[in-house]
Amino acid sequence: MRIGIFGGSFDPVHLGHVKLAKEVIESGCADRVVFIPAAKQPFKLDRKMADGTDRLNMVKLAIEGEDNLEASSYELDRAGEISYTVNTLNAMQEFYGQDTEIALIQGADSFLQIHTWTRAEEILKKFIIIVGVRPGYKEDEVAAQEEFLKNEYGARIIHVDNPCVNISSTEIRDEILAEQSVISCDGCINMIPEKVKEYIIEKGLYN
Repeated sequence: MRIGIFGGSFDPVHLGHVKLAKEVIESGCADRVVFIPAAKQPFKLDRKMADGTDRLNMVKLAIEGEDNLEASSYELDRAGEISYTVNTLNAMQEFYGQDTEIALIQGADSFLQIHTWTRAEEILKKFIIIVGVRPGYKEDEVAAQEEFLKNEYGARIIHVDNPCVNISSTEIRDEILAEQSVISCDGCINMIPEKVKEYIIEKGLYN
């Protein structure tokens, strides 16, 4: 059994996140993917995020009906703590047991910075790294980083196709802040799950 841990702010979650998680399952890279919204991300301490409960609820709505995807409140339950990935991965290993492999799911941009994280060496030596890559996007940088991490730490790295999704949570928030309805925004309407859009509107998030 291999569990893929997919952390992030998910502020808000969008179809790019969901498609990557499903690709991890469909490609056989993991048997299950667990989304874990962060309470406080070390690199985003200066940015105000939507309430953790709202972000968790949006993830649950986005993956509703997907048998191999689930959401965990692990980091949110420790709201007073900074969400260091190494602590979460160790906790997941303890929770699922030593017979289960724990893998960290990363997009290309995060993967390029992973060696700078807190206790990066521990992460890279103990856990599998699943990297979502898409053709033509920073291919040379990703290849160089992979070679470095394997040589330096003996890292175990798996590539999975990352469906080309040209949008980010930041862009979605910016559209809403610009007072454009998420429903009328052509760039967003196709990238936010319908139930998540309804939740954002109902709660008045990001306005």
